Amino acid sequence: MAHSGSKNKVRSLLVGLSLILVACQEPGSAGTPPPPPPAAAVPRVNVTLVPQAEVVGRGAVTVSFGLPLPPGLLLDPGRVAMRDASGQEIPAHVRSLGLWRSLPPEALLCAGLRATGDPGIRSVLVQLSHTFVNGDPVLITVELNAARTLDVGEEVPVRDTWRLVNEGTYTSNYQLYEPSVYALLPPTWLACSSLTTLATVAGEHDFLEVFDQGQVNFFQTVINDFNSQPDPEWLVDFYTDNEPWLYDRAQVFYNGYIRTGRLDFLREAHRAAQHYMSLLYGSGDCPSVPDEWCRGFFSLKNPPDLYYKDSKYSYNESLATLYWLSGDPEPLAHLADVTSATRTEVPLTERFPDEVSWFTERHWANALLAPVMEYEVTGDAALADYAGQGIDALYYMQNHPLEGNPPNGCFNSHVEDSPQVSFSPWMSSLLAHALLRAYHTLGDERIPGMLIALGQCEVDRAIYFPTESGAPPYWMPRYIATSYGPPASLDGDPWSDLEHAIDVAYVTALGAYFSSDPAQVGTLATATTRLLETHAYNLDYWTRPEGWPENGRPLYRVNPPRKYSWWYKNSGAIGWVLGGAAQFPVAAAR
Repeated sequence: MAHSGSKNKVRSLLVGLSLILVACQEPGSAGTPPPPPPAAAVPRVNVTLVPQAEVVGRGAVTVSFGLPLPPGLLLDPGRVAMRDASGQEIPAHVRSLGLWRSLPPEALLCAGLRATGDPGIRSVLVQLSHTFVNGDPVLITVELNAARTLDVGEEVPVRDTWRLVNEGTYTSNYQLYEPSVYALLPPTWLACSSLTTLATVAGEHDFLEVFDQGQVNFFQTVINDFNSQPDPEWLVDFYTDNEPWLYDRAQVFYNGYIRTGRLDFLREAHRAAQHYMSLLYGSGDCPSVPDEWCRGFFSLKNPPDLYYKDSKYSYNESLATLYWLSGDPEPLAHLADVTSATRTEVPLTERFPDEVSWFTERHWANALLAPVMEYEVTGDAALADYAGQGIDALYYMQNHPLEGNPPNGCFNSHVEDSPQVSFSPWMSSLLAHALLRAYHTLGDERIPGMLIALGQCEVDRAIYFPTESGAPPYWMPRYIATSYGPPASLDGDPWSDLEHAIDVAYVTALGAYFSSDPAQVGTLATATTRLLETHAYNLDYWTRPEGWPENGRPLYRVNPPRKYSWWYKNSGAIGWVLGGAAQFPVAAAR
């Protein structure tokens, strides 16, 4: 098994690689085109256009999609050209959807990209006209830093290119819309565009074979595509129940698309993101409570007349991804509301335990991630400052534990009002992800050390081999772990811990990635591989072929439905840690 090693090793590897695309990454302003690069250095990405039935045989239709870009790759939207399968240029309209706010640290970039120069454009809106004579996918090529001689000046409103959803997961009663033509991008391109952090392509690493297959198999269950004649008892009610939306259901599906390039993941991600936006309160939707306890909160969890609402269902990550992949402006109307909801409930910038009396890793993770993602889209410096103050408070908490105890890497509190100082190993994975994204976006140099310490905390206090009678013979994390004294599980149930092996493996993987201590890297990486084995056992346990499909039940059981999201929201990054960074392609081909 290949192991990428520490942050320093990764940096050495990247320095040793020949830097590609030099001409198109020279410093300059976003509005100033770079010098024309040699033909061999022009980055190309193949895009597969998949038409819906309504547009087949209808004549010329407008195809509209967002093209996310790796950092430093494009400075001028005027230098983006489209070509058909024969190499002929296609007339197109191209507009910037915003800039990279800064270059991510080098350790978070695909091999072949660099952390110097102008950050460039984050994503572009692409529109072109095409006639689909049949339902077959159509391949086009996008060339960056190439002259576009056939420019279309007029832009069609994005939603005018969409169609009403009326099959599969949603009927027309929900009034959800999706592209009349979906545009599929290669997974490596998506991963290197940092739509999610440290993404890896499914199928590239043998040690993730079971994980990769599980991401596809169990996905079919959570979208209710598990049986031709399903037993209603096993259908996931994501229409009226809040539970399936925990951990940002839409972004979980987007992450499946990023890793696989599959249409079904992209389609369900887009639909879920549209549905999610419709369930967020806007200003004035809760007339009996102050506006700050309304806008940005999730309506399926929080009745409008409930004063103190719960912000752990308020997410900006999927809204930003929707915007970058589609150019749809509607997410822009919700980003500030979501940040407001998390800011209203969570005192992110105050020190715990000195100034606030409650804490959960999950709430603080949401409260940090929301402004970070909004800042990535809008560039509002006040959001970066606010997120930075939140990191200050978290850094203080990690280094000044409760009751005068020494630092141990954990974020210690009295979990669920336990009298013992404790922490949540699995909620820590959500906080680790928020910190990682904050490092990606803000570059706070304290964060790698915070992630190393948190990973070591998991190894020292949370991960254990159960000895209880009947427990599965696999290493697993505790559900709630004591912070001091003999390591112990407060809930005492080994089976409840099994389900969170993979998301805790994400934390130990990040610790291994950033550590420069070879012994610590080995310890954390070994813990990660042991937890991967536990996850494989867990997937096998929930695969129930007996009586399927005649029994109307899923072959791949997911109960509770939110479990799929904590399994696959962030843990695709493990491949990057144990198998190495993806190589950015000069010409991405499917």
